[in-house]
Amino acid sequence: METTINKKRIALIAVLAACLAAAAVAGVLAWLTVSNSVTNTFTIGSITQPTTDPDTPATTVTLAGNISENKWVDDSKIVPGSTVAKNPNIGIGKGSDSSYVYAFVKNNVATDAYFTLNSNWQPVTYVGDGTAKPLAGGSAGEYTGGLFVYVGPSGSDAAVLAGSPTADTYTGELFSTVKMPTTATAASYTGKDGAYTMDVSCYLATSEGTSTTDLATAVQTWANGLAA
Repeated sequence: METTINKKRIALIAVLAACLAAAAVAGVLAWLTVSNSVTNTFTIGSITQPTTDPDTPATTVTLAGNISENKWVDDSKIVPGSTVAKNPNIGIGKGSDSSYVYAFVKNNVATDAYFTLNSNWQPVTYVGDGTAKPLAGGSAGEYTGGLFVYVGPSGSDAAVLAGSPTADTYTGELFSTVKMPTTATAASYTGKDGAYTMDVSCYLATSEGTSTTDLATAVQTWANGLAA
């Protein structure tokens, strides 16, 4: 009987020893285990609105989207022989990605109300309603509306408007004034319900990762929609 009890005690001691050994190993394993991770947040770029005047960068302004017209006076009168200040200048806010820039002008003032395109811009011509529209009988560079692309100093191909981490960036004025020839008549005016408007819209696309072929197609579709 005593032998049996001793055997049970030995077995119990052996089991306890095994459990203690297992606990000791587990403790060592837990102490040596390391688990961690890292999460990276990506950005996809951005084009923000400028907040400063293109002529006086120290002046904060509120723009119509990305377009500044700091010389326009509301309800300016346009009559035969007149010249009206209207100077759309397209910009991107500081920290924006460098971008291609297009502008579309929809003229609901008069068939012969026109502007002279400035040197940083070129007309975009194609088969479609939104194509650039030269002034009939006018001089080179005179247009009544349509689609135009920013070309910068290059003067020919679409150029990238470079973004800046510290300042707004502008293309320079698309045009500076709108004129009515002295020969204009009442029949020239095309406004509806007494509203004679000239709408300037812009289309910007980040230059990085953009196919210029796809961009040209997208812009023409956009311009045709505005022209309708």
